[in-house]
Amino acid sequence: MSTYDAPFLVPIANWIIFFLLLRFDVFETRTTGQGIQLPEKEFPDFAQKTITWQDFNEDCKNLELNKYAHPIQIISTYGKNTITALEAFEAEVLDKKYSAEEADIIL
Repeated sequence: MSTYDAPFLVPIANWIIFFLLLRFDVFETRTTGQGIQLPEKEFPDFAQKTITWQDFNEDCKNLELNKYAHPIQIISTYGKNTITALEAFEAEVLDKKYSAEEADIIL
């Protein structure tokens, strides 16, 4: 029986984007209304642009920047509880080694 390993569940690029979005508190701009500048190296699509969460979502949709879709969906769903949800996911799914059949049911 094979087991799932964390890096294969979600493409690594999505995880990198996801954690950078959290690190730079893009989601929190929805409550403050104050835009932020994302680092150009990691977010070349938003270079030299002050952006809020709403702007970020709209630009990603309008410009079809699909690489941001999964991180946006996760952060939008869990909001300020995203880190807690990630920790629970890690503890209950990733840290436990499930067979392929079990993992399909869990996910």
